[in-house]
Amino acid sequence: PSLNIKLDVNGIVQVKTATSGTRKYRITDSVTGQYFDMGVSISSSQPNLTFSDGADERLRIDSSGNLGVGTTTPDGKVDIAAPQTTSNKFTSPHLALTATSQSNSEGFTGISYASATITNYGWTVGATRSTGGDGSSHFTFRNHMNSASGNEFLRISSSGHVLPGADDTYDLGSTSLQWRNIYTGDLH
Repeated sequence: PSLNIKLDVNGIVQVKTATSGTRKYRITDSVTGQYFDMGVSISSSQPNLTFSDGADERLRIDSSGNLGVGTTTPDGKVDIAAPQTTSNKFTSPHLALTATSQSNSEGFTGISYASATITNYGWTVGATRSTGGDGSSHFTFRNHMNSASGNEFLRISSSGHVLPGADDTYDLGSTSLQWRNIYTGDLH
């Protein structure tokens, strides 16, 4: 049937079922008949917000606020579960951080790890675009001590070199934490 009904509610819209189970809203494409469900499922007496493409659940927010993608039992605040790929493809990772614009001079796409509840304390790791705009990038590790830009401690260059963040500043190991063996083809 073709219905042109609008729902305008000032309050709470409630969907109930006569028996226990998943309560859901279904959004259907009227041409193809394909649909997507958003619902509330009960697990161990706790509600979970679920999103599915009909046959398979794709995303879940559990009662603890954990987000699961590809899993119905997220183990952390964000848990992404997918089979391993058989090749190291850039185009099929479990998690992709994609820049929506670029800067040809030291653009950065990465992850921050906060070590305090206040801003600008912790570490960032990620891809830093090289200056000059040739498209190459480095993988950088930065420490932030009350600094948004932080200090670069380590860089893996686009040519595969492992470099310190600054010349003649950082050590490899210390007097109390030493590397057992270092293998090189040539030591300069």
